[in-house]
Amino acid sequence: MEYETRVTSESINESIGYEAQVVAEKKGLFHRRIGSAILKTFDVDSQRKINGPVQLQVVKTNRKYRGQGVGRAVVEEAVNLAKSRGASQVELNSVDNAVEFYQKLGFTLKDKQTGKMVKQLENSADSFSDAV
Repeated sequence: MEYETRVTSESINESIGYEAQVVAEKKGLFHRRIGSAILKTFDVDSQRKINGPVQLQVVKTNRKYRGQGVGRAVVEEAVNLAKSRGASQVELNSVDNAVEFYQKLGFTLKDKQTGKMVKQLENSADSFSDAV
């Protein structure tokens, strides 16, 4: 199955923060969304750069496409986007049955009770483009 991941929306503003949506879409005559995730933070400076961690939220994969690398591709795209925007780490809250999935992607379980997981990023962000 062929699919592509991409950022479908992205906004950044010092007063309201940063939010982006990453999706995976099955290629074909009509692109069908088969996975998605949202990145959010309020820690944005006047240069429109993220200064701290971002939250990875609402990671979803269509049941029909689970186990085919779609979730991995969406999370990796979101992590790469966060890194490119200057984030220091990506945080998420996982359900018990997804902890191993995120650990395989480099996340560390910080709190078993809440499911809080963290992935530290080596910051390689250049200045953030005004194109957003």
